[in-house]
Amino acid sequence: MARRELLALILLAACAGGALAQAGKPEAVPGKAVIYLLRSDPDAYQKPAEVYLNDGKPVALYLGHHVRWVVAPGTHRIQCAAPDTGRLTLRVEAGKIYFVRQDVAGITAPMSTLRLISDREGREALQRSKRVDSR
Repeated sequence: MARRELLALILLAACAGGALAQAGKPEAVPGKAVIYLLRSDPDAYQKPAEVYLNDGKPVALYLGHHVRWVVAPGTHRIQCAAPDTGRLTLRVEAGKIYFVRQDVAGITAPMSTLRLISDREGREALQRSKRVDSR
């Protein structure tokens, strides 16, 4: 009986490990575009930096974290909250994944630079970061 329980625990752990590995894998969404905003780690500003997608709700992005937005094809604007003037406008296509890196400087107030990065660089950075809920 103990042997069966041990085998069940091992199988359960293997399944959970596989699910966790898949959680960080970027996947396209049919008919939509996916934008990942990744905050570089380390950067000079140690506090959260607030960002908006279009005119949506602000998201507090911390060092080493990312946010995932699923959006309709078209033009979208990522903008940082005042007094931060960082902004980037992207034209996105359905079925594609975009990676944007946020580098934040400043000591008392954030000053962001937002830039589109390569798929390879984005996927590598995604593996090192934690997801922030965008809702």
